[in-house]
Amino acid sequence: MINSYTRIASLMLAFGFFFGCSATRSSTDHTNNISSGDSGEAHFEQRITAIDQQLQSDPYNPSLYFEKGELLIKWAREKDDPDQRTPLYTEADLVLEKADSLLETRPDSSVDTLHYDQLRKVAWSSEHNRGIEQYREASSEGEYRQAAIHFNNATFIMPAEPVSYQMAGKTYFEGNELQQAIVVLERGRINVSPPPVDLLESLAFLYVETDQLQNAITIYKQARSQRKNSFSLMHGLSNAYIEAEDHHNAITILRELSDRKPDNITYRSSLASEYYKAGREKMITMTGELKEGKEFDAADFAIADSLFNQAEDHYVDIVDGQSGDAHHLYETVQFYHNKAAQYQRLLPYLDQQRETDLKKRIEQNISASVPLLEQLTEQHPTEQLWKYLYRTYSYLGMQEEAEKAKANY
Repeated sequence: MINSYTRIASLMLAFGFFFGCSATRSSTDHTNNISSGDSGEAHFEQRITAIDQQLQSDPYNPSLYFEKGELLIKWAREKDDPDQRTPLYTEADLVLEKADSLLETRPDSSVDTLHYDQLRKVAWSSEHNRGIEQYREASSEGEYRQAAIHFNNATFIMPAEPVSYQMAGKTYFEGNELQQAIVVLERGRINVSPPPVDLLESLAFLYVETDQLQNAITIYKQARSQRKNSFSLMHGLSNAYIEAEDHHNAITILRELSDRKPDNITYRSSLASEYYKAGREKMITMTGELKEGKEFDAADFAIADSLFNQAEDHYVDIVDGQSGDAHHLYETVQFYHNKAAQYQRLLPYLDQQRETDLKKRIEQNISASVPLLEQLTEQHPTEQLWKYLYRTYSYLGMQEEAEKAKANY
């Protein structure tokens, strides 16, 4: 019996974020410009409650919203636990956004917006840079997660600043919080226009890592709309297609990658594997149709056979260029046996003439594997390989060679 086993080539893209910060250095967790009269939970609550009451009678007053936003930011910065600051920063952003929108309708307003902009920048700088300090000192998942909270807070203070999203995503990743990294990068994709390619690439990588492959493909395509010829984006997209078993799209990207980097054996090997898997997919479909009583489709068979032939061309080319490489020898042997197994699927449903022709193809493929398997066994004379060689000789009726192989295990 011919065992069907497919060695799936995998491409993985390293998690590429760029470390950097353009913020003003301000590492303290507490504001230094809040007077003692502004401190205290009860005091903040009372003042915010009073503003909310004023807004009920004057709902279109931007000054009140700016004042409330300022209080929320100051209150957040009084919190020792950065996790407790997040909801306050979130609310402050919504309130200040409302203030900005109202101000656009009242150009005669005397509100000093520079004051509030500076307040946000100082708070953002404090959180972001505190995150950098903790990130540099982190050595455990818990410490990385703690640093990530600061970056996450920074994204709520200044939602249009991309660097904090990217650092939050990276740090949550280091802390093994992949889904939280996705959440923060998705917010960045929405809030930053246009979203940076590096942010999109990181997000797509995380979707691959968490097996959310269609999301990964969508994001990689979005990134490529900005940077179509990016090698790293093509690399990542090809990996997403491979993992999603979207063989034909994987082939398209891998062909481009192989053309650009013809010496990269991983791309060429992956391309060969995807050609084989696309042909196998076609064969499985044909077998299902034949089981249902449909007639043999010569055109579909020709397509599958063509895909197998293209796979073979690449495998042979790799073996010829990597003389004696055990991994590629074994990969090519497996390809020939897998290809024969796919032909074998069809045998029970064929007429005599087609069955005879296909049996010849099966034998030709098994025979093509023999010199490669002999070379591999000579290099690595393990019991497993001797058994493999014995079964191959036996299938081909090479009894004398089979007995010699059997004597070695």
